Amino acid sequence: MQTSFKQYLLEELTVRPYTGTSGFYAFVQPTKQSVRDIVKQFPSLSFTKKEKDDLHCTIMYSKTPLTIDTVPSPDTGFSKKIHVKELAWWPGHKDDGVLVLKLHAGYLNDLHNRWKGAGAIPTYPDYEPHITLKTPIAYDDCKHLLDTDLSHMTIVLENERISDLS
Repeated sequence: MQTSFKQYLLEELTVRPYTGTSGFYAFVQPTKQSVRDIVKQFPSLSFTKKEKDDLHCTIMYSKTPLTIDTVPSPDTGFSKKIHVKELAWWPGHKDDGVLVLKLHAGYLNDLHNRWKGAGAIPTYPDYEPHITLKTPIAYDDCKHLLDTDLSHMTIVLENERISDLS
């Protein structure tokens, strides 16, 4: 279901509405059940409430804002079952890095490309759909998880949202 952009700003976004003044960010979130499934799959990560609440999949991260008059309505009715590809650790600053769930997600690529078509300039040119589980995290603290067989795991992502970068 698509809503008008004005209705979206008034009804859907209450925390960080998109104003077009500080970059552009689009994302989808796992359902509550999918968050529970992720937490159950990785109990050794000891997720905090904030970490559980913050789980999401970035669709577009652009330091360049879109003109507010040309921003298409986000797909607030978005709900898709997505297969997990694998768990991965990406290096970061010093010994810290990022633990992510990589996703098989053709439709997420379609959403990403829709925002590119609307004028968003990706800050990271190679889009790889994923959910960040922990950051920062040292490789040694998660290497025991990296061979976990996740071929059976699916999650449901929903409710595309947009905001300024924070």
